[in-house]
Amino acid sequence: MVRDCTGRTVTKTAETEAAYVRRFLALQQAACLDSFGTGMEQVIDWFTSQHARWAESTVRQYRAAAICLHAVVMSA
Repeated sequence: MVRDCTGRTVTKTAETEAAYVRRFLALQQAACLDSFGTGMEQVIDWFTSQHARWAESTVRQYRAAAICLHAVVMSA
């Protein structure tokens, strides 16, 4: 079993990873609309400024999407 940086057990199928990419692209678009830019760091800055906006379960999904995409980028 794989654990993420928060200690949670993570299981990801190809479908889940594809969904994470879609979620991150949506975050990227929203950050861009708010003039934060589209780079990973800019999107994360925007995301962390929006936490009060969403339910904790939504935050977990978007956080997982960012972590997954970051891992993909770093392994490339």
